[in-house]
Amino acid sequence: MRSFVIIQRDTFVGKGWLPHRGYSFCRSQTTLPLVAAELTKAAAAMPVALIRDQNTGHFQLIGLCSLDEGRNLFVAPDGKWLGGYVPAVLRGYPFGLARVENSEQVLLAIDEASGLVVNNSEANAQPFFDEQGAPADTVRQILGFLTQVDANLITTNRALLHLQEADLIVPWTITLNTEGNTKNVNGLFRIDIDKIRSLNNNDFLKLRENDALFLAFNQSFSTAHINIFETLSQIQNKMEDTNKIHKKTIENSFAVIKDDDIKFDWSNI
Repeated sequence: MRSFVIIQRDTFVGKGWLPHRGYSFCRSQTTLPLVAAELTKAAAAMPVALIRDQNTGHFQLIGLCSLDEGRNLFVAPDGKWLGGYVPAVLRGYPFGLARVENSEQVLLAIDEASGLVVNNSEANAQPFFDEQGAPADTVRQILGFLTQVDANLITTNRALLHLQEADLIVPWTITLNTEGNTKNVNGLFRIDIDKIRSLNNNDFLKLRENDALFLAFNQSFSTAHINIFETLSQIQNKMEDTNKIHKKTIENSFAVIKDDDIKFDWSNI
C-alpha cells in the first residue's frame, strides 16, 4: 500500500532517498496513466486504451500492462522493465504530486511505504535539502519533471473531452483464448477512427486544434500491440523457469550482474 506524504523541511531534515532500482513496485499494476506528451512513444510499445471514471463519467488515457488481473507483464521476475518505453508515472517514483485542497497548487510528495526514504548517513542516500535548507538540485529537477507531466494532463483531458463530446469513444471488448476457453475483458474503451471520417469540417478542425486527432490516431495504432501480452507471458515463464534452475548458480557466481542505474529523463517524457 503506497503512502504519499508531502516533503517538508521540518519533517525531512536529516533524511534522504534512494533511487529505485527496478520496477517491482508496480508488479501488480495492470494499467498505468499516460499523458499526451508521451503518447507517441507509449503507443509504439504497448496497447493504449481509455477507462471511464464512474464518478465523473470522463475518460482517462492509460497504458495496458496486462489483461490478467494483478499482474504487470512488463515487469520481469527480477524487476527489470521488459518494454521499449517506461511511462512517465514510473520514472518519477517514489515521488509524486499532492494537490492542495481547494487550490491549483501542487506539492512534491514521496511514498514513505516504498522503503526508499532513509537517513542521510546511509550509503548512496540523496538528500532532500542542501546545507542551506533549500531543496536539493535533484529534488528540484524531479519536481519540474512531475509538474510538466501534470500540466500536460490538462491538455490530455481536454482532448479526451472533445472526443467524448463528438461521440467517438466506444467500448473495447477484448476476447482472450486460453487453453481452449474464451474470456471477455470488459471495461476498456477505444476511439472509433471510422467515425472520424463522417465528421463535418468544423467538428474535424475542432478536434485537430485540441490535439484530439493526434490522440485518436495514436491510440488506434497502439491496439495492434494487443498480442504483446502472449509474448510477454512466454518470456516471463521462461525467465521464471531459468531463475529456478540456476538460482544457486547465480547466488554463488563471481560474475554478479547489476541492474543499470535508473535515470530520470527531464527533457523528454
